[in-house]
Amino acid sequence: MLDIQIKPEGYTDYVSLELPENFNLSMEDNNPLFAIDIIEGTYSFATSLPASPHNTRLLNFANDWHASTPPPRQIPARLFKDGILHSPGILMLRGSGAKGFRINYQSKMSGLGDKLSMKLTELNQVEHVLLSLNNISFLRGQDKQGNAPQVTYAPPLPDGNRKWVRIRFTRSLDITFASKVKINEEEFVRVDLIPIENIIDNINASQSYRACYEFYRYGSSAGENDGMDLFIWQLNGDPSAPLEVTFEDPIKDPTRISVYDSYAPYWNAAIQASIDALYFNNAESNFVCPTFYGPNLWTGVDESLAIKLGKQVNRPKLAGNGYELAPISPHFSTYSIVPMFTLKYLLRQIESTTGVRIMVNWGNMPGLEQLFLFNTQTINCFEKVYEDYWVGTYQPVIKPIDHLPDMSVSEFLLELKKLFALSITYSVEDNVLTIGAIDNALKGKPIEDWTIKTDPDYDIEWTENPGLKVGYKTDKDDVLTQIVSEDGVVVQEGITTELVIGSGQQDYRSMLSPTLVAHLNGAMKMPKTSLKGGWFTSKVEVKPKVLLYHGISASTRNHPYPFASIDNIDSNGNVVGLLSLELEGDYSLYKLYLRRHADMMHVGLQISGTLYLSLPDLLNWEYNNVYRINQRNFLIRKLSYNLNRSETIIAKAEIVSAY
Repeated sequence: MLDIQIKPEGYTDYVSLELPENFNLSMEDNNPLFAIDIIEGTYSFATSLPASPHNTRLLNFANDWHASTPPPRQIPARLFKDGILHSPGILMLRGSGAKGFRINYQSKMSGLGDKLSMKLTELNQVEHVLLSLNNISFLRGQDKQGNAPQVTYAPPLPDGNRKWVRIRFTRSLDITFASKVKINEEEFVRVDLIPIENIIDNINASQSYRACYEFYRYGSSAGENDGMDLFIWQLNGDPSAPLEVTFEDPIKDPTRISVYDSYAPYWNAAIQASIDALYFNNAESNFVCPTFYGPNLWTGVDESLAIKLGKQVNRPKLAGNGYELAPISPHFSTYSIVPMFTLKYLLRQIESTTGVRIMVNWGNMPGLEQLFLFNTQTINCFEKVYEDYWVGTYQPVIKPIDHLPDMSVSEFLLELKKLFALSITYSVEDNVLTIGAIDNALKGKPIEDWTIKTDPDYDIEWTENPGLKVGYKTDKDDVLTQIVSEDGVVVQEGITTELVIGSGQQDYRSMLSPTLVAHLNGAMKMPKTSLKGGWFTSKVEVKPKVLLYHGISASTRNHPYPFASIDNIDSNGNVVGLLSLELEGDYSLYKLYLRRHADMMHVGLQISGTLYLSLPDLLNWEYNNVYRINQRNFLIRKLSYNLNRSETIIAKAEIVSAY
């Protein structure tokens, strides 16, 4: 029933060792659904082998061993149970004594532990150039043949009353500059949006008005995408008037492009447009565009400075709703950039860095790979007013790795596992890490009755976990609430919450905190700590956590985002997503996912008892099978037993109620 095989030096195949009649091993099988780590199971035991001629010959003891000072000796080995390979490993020969040879057996490690112990900040560095907001000079936009840049229009948003155009430059475009704007030692251009009809509040029709704009820069290594894209959003001016985008050549006549059916998004729409921009441009690795917020989200700066600067320019209202223009405008003296990236992006970086293939099966939650992540860090920007233009100062290059907490890959995956009730298993043979929903792992599995395998002679004393309580815990060092009045002044500060599950005996606190960005009907709730190297930096220590982005309205466009705000309702009272942070309700993150995992891990009936199992029972039990004992269904959490030559094996079992 038990067989240890070794491959001695000079042998081409494995050979069995002679084991004593009473040979047994203390083993423990753990269900990976409940594992506290995701490193493959290891088995280590110490025992003695009889000093028979067969064993002596295989271990080559007589030739190079001395009982007094044995050198370290490691031999490739395999452990079989009933003819089935249990695990490959290493047999370590420690010496000899009255009972024979002293050995240790250690199952072979794949190195997964070392790979997943690396920090998230040590993953492959992929840089993404931020958009330029430097409103300094603009000139020229013809290629050498006199052709204008390519203009691409986007489908309008439902409101459809604002303008947006994308202009693509290719490498063949010969661009010159009147004033140099450098970002990462590369020169950029300026774009002026000039409404033909200047019908703007508080500005005479005869005056020329420079509309608010943004332009993004993307580049790729080859092909037609090898160039620069400008995403231009008009945030004010007459929505019905066409735009005339002028590329001025100091030598040739200006090239003019008239723009008509386009728009400029704002607030939640701006976030969605940033996402769509990536899909339009086939951006690498699904990196999510930075999201902009004005006024600035950082603290510690003299508010009077922002007020003073803000009063120097016109402050028109958006659609008469009393909110300031956002996300970026010269009407704000400060703003913040919140770098966001998807879970899919992060898993790709883990896979490319570690070499471990990652397979996912989200079950009934396919949108999880779209989950937006960001750390408690923002890049904060400060705009200065000069005679006739504004300058935005900020870090021009974003590395998503810089916005990850000081957690290992293993810690991050385990936090994700806790938060969304995932199963994470690893195959040594295939070098594949499989991530999926627990419900999906259990779906369709048969139920096997193990009632007869319990002790018939006495009643088992069951022990139960007292359960968990769920609540929201505030932490003033993590996040800041800013209530902004019509003139942009912060009038109230408070704190928002992170979700914590805990009981009197054990806290269930995830470092992956559901956090929110509110919509137009409330405060902006964002982290207040800043990325080192930003214009201003908060002194608040950055804690090792990743935040889940909430607050994006559900979209009827091509790429809806499934996670919503704290109450799952937008400013118009409509349900906007698939998840909320409420404890109850059909969209509750806790009700749908956290409670399920908490129930399986800690809540309900957690039982320790004795089972009488055959060797086939041990060899054939599966971690995702449901077993019935006395008319109740359970999952096996752990089996502890002595493996020997007897027909019946007494196993101590920890089982958890399967809801």
